[in-house]
Amino acid sequence: SLFAWNVIMARAAEELVRARTQAVEEINNSISDIYGSIADKKHNIAMEYKTQVMSDNYMNALVRRLEHSAAVDIERGFTSVGPHRDDLAITINGNSADVSASRGEARTITLALKIIEVEMIKSIRDQAPILLLDDVFSELDGIRRKMLTHFLNDHQAIITTTDADVVGKKFTSLAQIITF
Repeated sequence: SLFAWNVIMARAAEELVRARTQAVEEINNSISDIYGSIADKKHNIAMEYKTQVMSDNYMNALVRRLEHSAAVDIERGFTSVGPHRDDLAITINGNSADVSASRGEARTITLALKIIEVEMIKSIRDQAPILLLDDVFSELDGIRRKMLTHFLNDHQAIITTTDADVVGKKFTSLAQIITF
């Protein structure tokens, strides 16, 4: 009966991988521009969806891989192949962001992805989500802070910070500031 379950999982996995691949394509259409507007620098940012199963017919290829690894997977107690094992890789100017990005660049990539996420949710739900940002200003320079605050002017956000003076100067007219 394992084969039947593998087919069911592979069918669902194929849909998931297709949706993830489409999302990565959408992200790649705008991430460099958004990154550039936050950092005030031009960089080529790209995201790649990394999967162990490379095939035009993902479902069949995954079923074959699952059948091939069944004995080892049963012994280990988990499935070693499938979309739960996939990953994302981000590059900055062709170099792996894991290795070459500074803390500020990594934080800016994260903010660009957050902005894209907000825009994707807004387009799907026709309603902007509330943005939650934890101590986002601590690792941003003045330019990045300014660009982020410009973006946040049109969004509802909850921001925690240890640097209340910065937030107070940027958001006093638009925000309710709660101190502890």
